[in-house]
Amino acid sequence: MKNRNEKDVLFADLSICRPVGAIGAVLRAGQWRATDYETKDGIKGRMVFSVGRDHAPTLTLSMNLSGVYRIFLGVNYSRVAGHSSHGELWVKLSGDDGFVPVAIETQGPEAKGIPDPIGAKRDIFTAVLESYWRTAELSGEDLAFRPPVAPYSAPDTLSNLSYVRLEPLEGEARKRWDERCGGDGKNRNLAMLWCSGELTGSTKGRELFFPKDRQWYQDAFQPCIDSDVGIFVMEAMRGNLCLFDTRTGDVGTDSGHWPESCPETLRTFVEIAHEHDRRIF
Repeated sequence: MKNRNEKDVLFADLSICRPVGAIGAVLRAGQWRATDYETKDGIKGRMVFSVGRDHAPTLTLSMNLSGVYRIFLGVNYSRVAGHSSHGELWVKLSGDDGFVPVAIETQGPEAKGIPDPIGAKRDIFTAVLESYWRTAELSGEDLAFRPPVAPYSAPDTLSNLSYVRLEPLEGEARKRWDERCGGDGKNRNLAMLWCSGELTGSTKGRELFFPKDRQWYQDAFQPCIDSDVGIFVMEAMRGNLCLFDTRTGDVGTDSGHWPESCPETLRTFVEIAHEHDRRIF
């Protein structure tokens, strides 16, 4: 972590999160565990973590701040059977529509010259890695976080949040942020490709995963919001499977029809994209 200044706001004791009954001293079904920690650069507090099989609930951290801040998250990516690009922790501000995943930035063999963040001696197991999450204008929002949900969850997935650090955005940096976030959408020149592989499986196809509610799709779309993404590109078909109701295509059910209790993927993404003034392809 870079040197902190006196204006930074640090939440190092996350045992204060709500609901109080969802945090305990041991791993238990329906709870997070709080444990003490101290880093070499002087941060001392209580981190919280959970494993997927315990189905821990969403925790909320009251921050009670106003102004524009850069938000950094300190996470311990500890002993797990592998790190998923879909994230071990999902976070949001209370005013956001959906959660976004937090994952370790592992490097492949092609990234020559870039140190492996996990470390040759697995030093990641005893490290808290700080990463920039986002810049946001706060007016009393809380920070909420939870473990991943299906199909990204797994029994041995370990979710951790060690601390939250907020750095006031001031001077020229604040001026540039104000200019870029004017709200007219003129900077939305990027496109985001959304892969449907977790719903349909490989290109050879498999039984579909059907999200049960609209919130699942809102979470998937959330990275586009408050960003320079103007076009949401999704795979409406993958292999032989279709992510929309169709009379002739394969939707992965025995009946050949989209389940009535589940939102239709393509239709739901179109609705959400238009609500946020984004194009979809």
